[in-house]
Amino acid sequence: KAMARVSRRCRLLASAVAALLSVECDATEAQEIEGGVMSRLKMDHKPSANSRNTLIRHKATLETRSSAGAPAAPVTSYVFLQKFPLEDTGDLLWHTEVLVCPREGFAPDDQAYLDAKIQSLSDFVAIDESWWQDKTASCTELGYGGSSCTDRCCAVPHGFDESNFPLNEHRAVISNAKVEEKYLYLYGTGRLEGDDTYHATCDDKCWSNWAGTDYNPLTNNCNTFT
Repeated sequence: KAMARVSRRCRLLASAVAALLSVECDATEAQEIEGGVMSRLKMDHKPSANSRNTLIRHKATLETRSSAGAPAAPVTSYVFLQKFPLEDTGDLLWHTEVLVCPREGFAPDDQAYLDAKIQSLSDFVAIDESWWQDKTASCTELGYGGSSCTDRCCAVPHGFDESNFPLNEHRAVISNAKVEEKYLYLYGTGRLEGDDTYHATCDDKCWSNWAGTDYNPLTNNCNTFT
């Protein structure tokens, strides 16, 4: 019976995500859909990272696009994900980080290029290195890794270097990433700047406390964070 209840909850969540993906609605409607689904689920267990993050990601997409598919005003930032293979893993394991980059840091032609990518975006899109290798727009780097610290977000560095991260920089918050093999993906736009995004994640518990001791290589790692 317990498994049947969990299965039913999963089916409801899958149906909700499918509905969000197949219809055009504004931010208020998206919130109503999410609220109705979550009240029906009445979850007393922690949802999987994949299901929860899928719902959050597509809710964010709806909030930052108009019904015509163009970015909704005011858009303040482009949101990228950078990915690196980990050392000594045969490129089987990867480290990821989020880059939040103010729109005004890009030239008008570059904004037009990114906006065109976003208008046809269904989830994310790879950005070729030939485009970003000379782009020095200043971004906020948000990444997580394991350590011995115990305070909330102590393993999410947020100093000068992370707050002034050039888009074309080959650098990560962890030491065992093969930073010379950087891949960059565009995920869309956001209404928060990098510092605001950090505080939205870290001022209160958001999925995890992101302390160094919260790190788990399978269930609470850098990819869970991003």
